[in-house]
Amino acid sequence: MKYGMLGKKIVIVDDEEFNLFLLENVLVLEGAEVISKRNAKDVLELFEENNNIDVILTDLMMPEMDGYDLMDRLQESDFGKNIPIIALSANMNECEEAKCKSKGVVSCLSKPINVEKLIRIINNVNN
Repeated sequence: MKYGMLGKKIVIVDDEEFNLFLLENVLVLEGAEVISKRNAKDVLELFEENNNIDVILTDLMMPEMDGYDLMDRLQESDFGKNIPIIALSANMNECEEAKCKSKGVVSCLSKPINVEKLIRIINNVNN
């Protein structure tokens, strides 16, 4: 527990319950406030009531609205265009990473997530 994320508000969106559980627990132990969502539409609704988010972690492949659609919608909005996004995928490759970067993503990580690398990225994103 380093508490390097004390005060950071992080949104995690992933349709897999285990991924949400794991990431949320790791980030809370680091001192972050975490909001977990099972789909991208809920993230957009979240911004109607809460727009002081520091970082969004999003899975790329989800039903209904995928991570790419979420990135597009956030970039089009006043509330989301300046929030750093970290993309997560079990199938991350150079093509996926290039597509994410073209949408303004600050970093891309393959699943299973290297937790130490994720923590480093989050701590550097807002500094």
